[in-house]
Amino acid sequence: MSEASIDREKLLEFHQLVLPKETVASLSARDKKRLLMLTSMMRDMDLYRKMLIYGGKQKTGNAKIDETVFVTLIFSTSKILISKVYEVWKFVDSEKIVTEKEGFSENLLCRWNEVEAFFSEVKNKKLFSFIRNKFGFHFDHYQEIEAYIEKAMEEVGDLEFWMGSDSSGNDVFSFSNTVMLTVLRNKMTELGFVGNEEALIGQLQKLPIIISHSINEFCKGYLTEVLLDGKIFHQKLKVDVMAPLLSEVNLPWIVKNDLNRTGQFL
Repeated sequence: MSEASIDREKLLEFHQLVLPKETVASLSARDKKRLLMLTSMMRDMDLYRKMLIYGGKQKTGNAKIDETVFVTLIFSTSKILISKVYEVWKFVDSEKIVTEKEGFSENLLCRWNEVEAFFSEVKNKKLFSFIRNKFGFHFDHYQEIEAYIEKAMEEVGDLEFWMGSDSSGNDVFSFSNTVMLTVLRNKMTELGFVGNEEALIGQLQKLPIIISHSINEFCKGYLTEVLLDGKIFHQKLKVDVMAPLLSEVNLPWIVKNDLNRTGQFL
């Protein structure tokens, strides 16, 4: 492949669109809230989905550490994405967006049905709520979690730590990943998910990716077809940006510290 064709692969076109102040002022307070919240939801879900991909390529030269770091990054990102997805569902549910679906286009209704069907499954809703409340947005201190942790630690046995030799934040508490994943595997079984350990953990990774994509597509469609229907945007700029390919981006955990105490690079 020639250098020119590689460059074209990495070229992205962006259009700067502006919703005039007068148009914004014409929106109801509720629609202004929805506009802010829905775009924030899409931003967060896009970010954490990308981080799941970025974190999957760990190469330190040590297979044992690579495996541990992979689990650290993937699990940490997955539990935040799951928590965000659950919050999005709570928002659209409390906003009673379902009452508007009679006016949805066929495509928008299809996306809504995907989202609604996912959370209509009690096991999905309870799992996402459990992760959000126990690990994702809280470090749970209620007694309810203690029985889950105690059972998981009995199953895990020895607890493994990897401690770095400097202050770069390289410490990897691999036992924490193992115990939390065991808690979630046991919870999934309790809720009715089926499969061996590998299959259950695989579902834990795939579920938030699949449902967050459906939610993002619904949010984009809802913005254009419903919330901002008929609103005129002004196009200010068109710019081209050279971007790395998604497959090229890596998010390493193990790094060598070259910051001074003020946060400046040495």
